[in-house]
Amino acid sequence: MTMAKKAISFMKKKEKGWIKIWKSRRKNTTFETEAWTDGAILVMNGYREFNFPPGHYYYDGHTGLIQPRKKSDFPDFKGVIPKSKGYHKAEIVTEYNLLKLLKKH
Repeated sequence: MTMAKKAISFMKKKEKGWIKIWKSRRKNTTFETEAWTDGAILVMNGYREFNFPPGHYYYDGHTGLIQPRKKSDFPDFKGVIPKSKGYHKAEIVTEYNLLKLLKKH
């Protein structure tokens, strides 16, 4: 199962979710980075899993659709996730530790 499918399964469970894809720069290259949250955990993927162009997206739990949003309609990830969940704590996400995170929340 890809990380995108797992992300969507987390979002389905919470009936909401946000996805952000943006271009990042290093010295000589530009690449796309993505992050997603279900409102409880924040995951930043090192690899592209969602097949969307850079932008902001919202997962609607009632319709099951992922739709683009304007940047102004998109919440700050830190504002969405309660501080007690440790959004400021970052670690590399693999399939194994993503499952560990799921069990915690």
